[in-house]
Amino acid sequence: MAEKAIFYARAVVVFHYDPGTKNWAPTVVGNDYSTVTMYENSASGTYRVIGRGARDQSKISINSNITKDTNYAKATESFHQWSDPRHTYGLNFVNADEAKSFSDGFLAVVERLRTGNAPAPAAPSPPTTLRGPATPPVAPRAAAPAPPAPPPAPKAPAAPPA
Repeated sequence: MAEKAIFYARAVVVFHYDPGTKNWAPTVVGNDYSTVTMYENSASGTYRVIGRGARDQSKISINSNITKDTNYAKATESFHQWSDPRHTYGLNFVNADEAKSFSDGFLAVVERLRTGNAPAPAAPSPPTTLRGPATPPVAPRAAAPAPPAPPPAPKAPAAPPA
C-alpha cells in the first residue's frame, strides 16, 4: 500500500539547524510558507514528514522519517522542532492552533511507534484550516494594486477682465 497523508499544517518558515554555524538556516523554500504533511505507510508501519513549498510544491524542504526515538520539542507556542539522523528541523507555524494540532498528531505517531499498539492518530480537529485534502490548494496571489489615478487635467487660465 502506498503512503497516505494523515494530517498537515502550514509553517511560515521551515528551518534546519546547521551544526557548522550553530544557527538555524532557511531551507530551499526560504521564508515562504510550506505545507508540512505527516504520511503513514500502513503496510510497513512507518511514518515520515514531508514539507513542500506552498507556491512551488516541487521544492522539498523536509523529508524526515519518524521513529520511536524521535524527540519532538515545543520551544514556544508556535515554534516546534524535532531531529532525525540527518537534520534538526524547526517549524514556525502560522498560528498556535495549527502548531497544537500538528504537535498532537506528531506526538500520537511517536507514541504509536513506541508502544506498537496505540491507535492510529486521528486527524487533528482544530482548527478548521487543517481539514480537507492533505495538500491544500495554493491560494492565488493577490492582484497587484491598481496604479494611481492620473493627476487632473490643468484648468484653463481665466480670461482677463474686460
